[in-house]
Amino acid sequence: MTELSESDSNEANLNMKLELGRYIYYFQSMCNSLQSLIITILKINGLNNDNIARVVIGDCGADRLQTMARHMVDIFFHEQPKEKEIAKKCFNYIRKIIEKRNIIIHSTWFPAEEVSLSYKVDTSGKELLTEFDQETFERERNKCIEGRMFLGVIQGHILFSKQVGRSIIDDEIEIVSEAPKSRKNFTHND
Repeated sequence: MTELSESDSNEANLNMKLELGRYIYYFQSMCNSLQSLIITILKINGLNNDNIARVVIGDCGADRLQTMARHMVDIFFHEQPKEKEIAKKCFNYIRKIIEKRNIIIHSTWFPAEEVSLSYKVDTSGKELLTEFDQETFERERNKCIEGRMFLGVIQGHILFSKQVGRSIIDDEIEIVSEAPKSRKNFTHND
């Protein structure tokens, strides 16, 4: 293995931090969609003060937000078995994104200031510098974007399915090999 110059090392360190930052941005965007979904369900069920809803979601982390949203959607879809099953698959997908995020952020990321390089270490102490490269971060960002899209479809269904007279969830999401997939090509504008 060739040694990197200090300049190359600093650039590699910066690039990894930028990739991590981009990933965190999209993950947080998905979490904001979880919060929005929870507030929507609370409001549809009679809550008329957004501040109370914000107290409910307060300092909840991603896993707690996902759990609350999952249970609320499950209750909301009690008479819509097909939509309930699709939503369940979407929340399973989101749960996996959260689990991966916890690995990326909490389990394997350690800044090593003394060597001016950020690296990852598994529980045995082995460096995992190559486990999370630009391609991996991009793939994980895209999963966050998909998760956010699924949440938006669920929220749209809750808000508008009665007005349009059909299942927005069924129109937009299909289950392929137990995983949710968009029926349409989607783009995002972040």
